[in-house]
Amino acid sequence: MDHQQSDRRTSWLQKKTWSNMSFKVSLEGNSSRRTSTFTMNSQPSQRRNRKEQVMRLITTQAALYSFSYLLTESSNIAVSIAYYTSDPVGSVPVWVLQYALITIPLQGFWNCLIYFRPRFLKWKEERAEKMDATRRTETGGDTQQFPAQNALGYAPASTVNSCPNVEEGKQEEAEFDETIDEETSTVLPNLCMEDFDEAEIHSQLAIELNNSKLASSEYMTTCKEQEEQPEQKS
Repeated sequence: MDHQQSDRRTSWLQKKTWSNMSFKVSLEGNSSRRTSTFTMNSQPSQRRNRKEQVMRLITTQAALYSFSYLLTESSNIAVSIAYYTSDPVGSVPVWVLQYALITIPLQGFWNCLIYFRPRFLKWKEERAEKMDATRRTETGGDTQQFPAQNALGYAPASTVNSCPNVEEGKQEEAEFDETIDEETSTVLPNLCMEDFDEAEIHSQLAIELNNSKLASSEYMTTCKEQEEQPEQKS
Protein backbone atom coordinates (compact mmCIF):
# COMPACT_ATOMS: atom_id res chain seq x y z
CA MET A 1 0.00 0.00 0.00
CA ASP A 2 2.79 2.35 0.89
CA HIS A 3 4.55 1.44 -2.32
CA GLN A 4 1.43 2.24 -4.38
CA GLN A 5 1.12 5.61 -2.70
CA SER A 6 4.77 6.35 -3.39
CA ASP A 7 4.28 5.35 -7.04
CA ARG A 8 1.33 7.71 -7.30
CA ARG A 9 3.37 10.53 -5.83
CA THR A 10 6.25 9.72 -8.15
CA SER A 11 3.97 9.64 -11.21
CA TRP A 12 2.46 12.98 -10.19
CA LEU A 13 5.98 14.39 -9.80
CA GLN A 14 6.93 13.06 -13.23
CA LYS A 15 3.87 14.61 -14.87
CA LYS A 16 4.59 17.91 -13.22
CA THR A 17 8.24 17.78 -14.24
CA TRP A 18 7.43 16.84 -17.83
CA SER A 19 4.84 19.61 -18.15
CA ASN A 20 7.32 22.08 -16.65
CA MET A 21 9.96 20.98 -19.13
CA SER A 22 7.56 21.30 -22.10
CA PHE A 23 6.49 24.75 -20.95
CA LYS A 24 10.12 25.90 -20.68
CA VAL A 25 10.93 24.58 -24.15
CA SER A 26 7.94 26.41 -25.64
CA LEU A 27 8.93 29.63 -23.85
CA GLU A 28 12.48 29.30 -25.12
CA GLY A 29 11.26 28.77 -28.67
CA ASN A 30 8.89 31.75 -28.53
CA SER A 31 11.54 34.07 -27.07
CA SER A 32 14.06 32.97 -29.70
CA ARG A 33 11.49 33.46 -32.45
CA ARG A 34 10.66 36.98 -31.22
CA THR A 35 14.34 37.82 -31.00
CA SER A 36 14.91 36.55 -34.53
CA THR A 37 12.07 38.70 -35.92
CA PHE A 38 13.55 41.86 -34.39
CA THR A 39 17.22 41.17 -35.13
CA MET A 40 16.83 39.50 -38.54
CA ASN A 41 18.78 41.19 -41.32
CA SER A 42 17.29 42.09 -44.69
CA GLN A 43 19.56 39.79 -46.71
CA PRO A 44 18.05 36.35 -47.44
CA SER A 45 21.27 34.44 -46.74
CA GLN A 46 21.68 36.01 -43.30
CA ARG A 47 17.99 35.41 -42.61
CA ARG A 48 18.42 31.72 -43.38
CA ASN A 49 21.52 31.51 -41.21
CA ARG A 50 19.65 33.18 -38.35
CA LYS A 51 16.75 30.77 -38.73
CA GLU A 52 19.10 27.79 -38.72
CA GLN A 53 20.79 29.06 -35.56
CA VAL A 54 17.44 29.49 -33.80
CA MET A 55 16.28 26.00 -34.80
CA ARG A 56 19.59 24.50 -33.69
CA LEU A 57 19.30 26.28 -30.34
CA ILE A 58 15.74 25.05 -29.79
CA THR A 59 16.70 21.48 -30.70
CA THR A 60 19.70 21.53 -28.36
CA GLN A 61 17.66 22.93 -25.49
CA ALA A 62 14.92 20.32 -25.97
CA ALA A 63 17.51 17.52 -26.06
CA LEU A 64 19.14 18.78 -22.86
CA TYR A 65 15.79 19.04 -21.06
CA SER A 66 14.91 15.51 -22.20
CA PHE A 67 18.26 14.20 -20.99
CA SER A 68 17.70 15.84 -17.60
CA TYR A 69 14.27 14.25 -17.35
CA LEU A 70 15.53 10.80 -18.36
CA LEU A 71 18.39 11.02 -15.88
CA THR A 72 15.94 11.75 -13.09
CA GLU A 73 13.53 9.10 -14.31
CA SER A 74 16.31 6.49 -14.28
CA SER A 75 16.50 6.78 -10.49
CA ASN A 76 12.77 6.07 -10.16
CA ILE A 77 13.09 3.09 -12.50
CA ALA A 78 16.05 1.79 -10.50
CA VAL A 79 14.08 2.06 -7.26
CA SER A 80 11.10 0.20 -8.75
CA ILE A 81 13.28 -2.58 -10.19
CA ALA A 82 15.20 -2.98 -6.93
CA TYR A 83 11.93 -3.05 -4.96
CA TYR A 84 10.47 -5.98 -6.92
CA THR A 85 13.68 -7.94 -7.57
CA SER A 86 15.20 -7.76 -4.11
CA ASP A 87 15.13 -10.65 -1.70
CA PRO A 88 13.04 -10.23 0.39
CA VAL A 89 10.68 -8.13 -1.73
CA GLY A 90 10.56 -4.48 -0.65
CA SER A 91 14.11 -4.17 0.60
CA VAL A 92 15.78 -1.58 -1.65
CA PRO A 93 19.59 -1.35 -1.55
CA VAL A 94 21.08 1.70 0.06
CA TRP A 95 23.05 2.82 -3.01
CA VAL A 96 19.86 2.87 -5.11
CA LEU A 97 18.16 5.08 -2.56
CA GLN A 98 21.19 7.36 -2.41
CA TYR A 99 21.21 7.62 -6.20
CA ALA A 100 17.51 8.58 -6.18
CA LEU A 101 18.00 11.07 -3.36
CA ILE A 102 20.81 12.76 -5.31
CA THR A 103 19.34 12.86 -8.83
CA ILE A 104 15.73 13.82 -8.08
CA PRO A 105 16.45 17.10 -6.19
CA LEU A 106 19.17 18.05 -8.68
CA GLN A 107 16.74 18.09 -11.60
CA GLY A 108 15.72 21.65 -10.81
CA PHE A 109 19.36 22.72 -10.72
CA TRP A 110 20.05 21.05 -14.06
CA ASN A 111 16.99 22.69 -15.61
CA CYS A 112 18.21 26.09 -14.40
CA LEU A 113 21.62 25.48 -15.98
CA ILE A 114 19.99 24.46 -19.25
CA TYR A 115 17.69 27.49 -19.13
CA PHE A 116 20.55 29.98 -18.66
CA ARG A 117 22.85 28.25 -21.19
CA PRO A 118 21.82 30.36 -24.27
CA ARG A 119 22.18 33.58 -22.29
CA PHE A 120 25.63 32.58 -21.11
CA LEU A 121 26.74 31.74 -24.66
CA LYS A 122 25.42 35.09 -25.93
CA TRP A 123 27.20 36.97 -23.12
CA LYS A 124 30.42 35.09 -23.86
CA GLU A 125 30.25 35.98 -27.56
CA GLU A 126 29.58 39.67 -26.84
CA ARG A 127 32.43 39.75 -24.33
CA ALA A 128 34.84 38.26 -26.89
CA GLU A 129 33.81 40.89 -29.47
CA LYS A 130 34.31 43.72 -26.94
CA MET A 131 37.74 42.40 -25.95
CA ASP A 132 38.72 42.17 -29.61
CA ALA A 133 37.57 45.76 -30.21
CA THR A 134 39.46 47.09 -27.18
CA ARG A 135 42.58 45.19 -28.25
CA ARG A 136 42.42 46.85 -31.67
CA THR A 137 42.02 50.33 -30.19
CA GLU A 138 44.84 49.85 -27.67
CA THR A 139 47.34 48.61 -30.27
CA GLY A 140 46.20 50.99 -32.98
CA GLY A 141 45.41 48.17 -35.35
CA ASP A 142 43.29 48.44 -38.45
CA THR A 143 39.92 46.81 -38.77
CA GLN A 144 41.12 44.84 -41.77
CA GLN A 145 42.51 41.39 -41.22
CA PHE A 146 45.55 42.00 -43.44
CA PRO A 147 47.23 45.33 -44.28
CA ALA A 148 47.06 46.64 -47.81
CA GLN A 149 50.06 45.71 -49.93
CA ASN A 150 51.81 47.70 -52.61
CA ALA A 151 52.97 46.51 -56.04
CA LEU A 152 56.05 44.83 -54.56
CA GLY A 153 53.93 42.71 -52.20
CA TYR A 154 54.98 44.58 -49.03
CA ALA A 155 52.83 46.76 -46.82
CA PRO A 156 53.72 50.47 -46.59
CA ALA A 157 55.42 51.84 -43.51
CA SER A 158 52.29 53.54 -42.15
CA THR A 159 50.29 50.34 -42.34
CA VAL A 160 53.12 48.27 -40.90
CA ASN A 161 53.47 50.62 -37.94
CA SER A 162 49.71 50.47 -37.31
CA CYS A 163 49.68 46.67 -37.10
CA PRO A 164 49.46 45.02 -33.67
CA ASN A 165 52.95 43.53 -34.08
CA VAL A 166 54.80 46.80 -34.64
CA GLU A 167 58.29 45.48 -33.91
CA GLU A 168 57.78 42.59 -36.28
CA GLY A 169 56.62 44.96 -39.01
CA LYS A 170 59.66 47.20 -38.55
CA GLN A 171 61.95 44.19 -38.75
CA GLU A 172 60.31 43.06 -42.00
CA GLU A 173 60.66 46.58 -43.39
CA ALA A 174 64.39 46.63 -42.53
CA GLU A 175 64.89 43.22 -44.16
CA PHE A 176 63.10 44.48 -47.26
CA ASP A 177 65.42 47.52 -47.44
CA GLU A 178 68.46 45.24 -47.16
CA THR A 179 67.23 43.05 -50.01
CA ILE A 180 66.63 46.13 -52.17
CA ASP A 181 70.19 47.37 -51.49
CA GLU A 182 71.65 43.97 -52.38
CA GLU A 183 69.65 43.79 -55.60
CA THR A 184 70.65 47.30 -56.66
CA SER A 185 74.32 46.60 -55.91
CA THR A 186 74.23 43.54 -58.17
CA VAL A 187 72.01 44.99 -60.90
CA LEU A 188 73.61 48.43 -61.41
CA PRO A 189 77.01 47.16 -62.71
CA ASN A 190 75.21 44.93 -65.17
CA LEU A 191 73.15 47.87 -66.30
CA CYS A 192 76.35 49.92 -66.82
CA MET A 193 77.85 47.14 -68.91
CA GLU A 194 74.67 46.89 -70.93
CA ASP A 195 74.72 50.65 -71.51
CA PHE A 196 78.36 50.44 -72.60
CA ASP A 197 77.64 47.61 -75.03
CA GLU A 198 74.68 49.48 -76.41
CA ALA A 199 76.79 52.62 -76.95
CA GLU A 200 79.45 50.59 -78.71
CA ILE A 201 76.83 49.06 -80.97
CA HIS A 202 75.48 52.50 -81.82
CA SER A 203 78.95 53.75 -82.70
CA GLN A 204 79.56 50.75 -84.95
CA LEU A 205 76.23 51.32 -86.68
CA ALA A 206 77.13 54.96 -87.23
CA ILE A 207 80.49 53.99 -88.74
CA GLU A 208 78.84 51.47 -91.06
CA LEU A 209 76.27 54.07 -92.06
CA ASN A 210 79.01 56.57 -92.93
CA ASN A 211 80.85 53.90 -94.91
CA SER A 212 77.69 53.08 -96.82
CA LYS A 213 77.17 56.78 -97.57
CA LEU A 214 80.75 57.09 -98.83
CA ALA A 215 80.34 53.99 -100.95
CA SER A 216 77.13 55.29 -102.47
CA SER A 217 78.72 58.67 -103.22
CA GLU A 218 81.70 56.98 -104.91
CA TYR A 219 79.32 54.84 -106.97
CA MET A 220 77.43 57.92 -108.11
CA THR A 221 80.63 59.68 -109.15
CA THR A 222 81.79 56.66 -111.16
CA CYS A 223 78.41 56.47 -112.87
CA LYS A 224 78.60 60.16 -113.84
CA GLU A 225 82.12 59.73 -115.18
CA GLN A 226 81.03 56.78 -117.33
CA GLU A 227 78.14 58.84 -118.74
CA GLU A 228 80.42 61.79 -119.56
CA GLN A 229 83.03 59.71 -121.44
CA PRO A 230 80.74 58.67 -124.39
CA GLU A 231 79.59 62.26 -124.84
CA GLN A 232 83.19 63.47 -125.16
CA LYS A 233 83.95 60.75 -127.76
CA SER A 234 80.97 61.74 -129.85
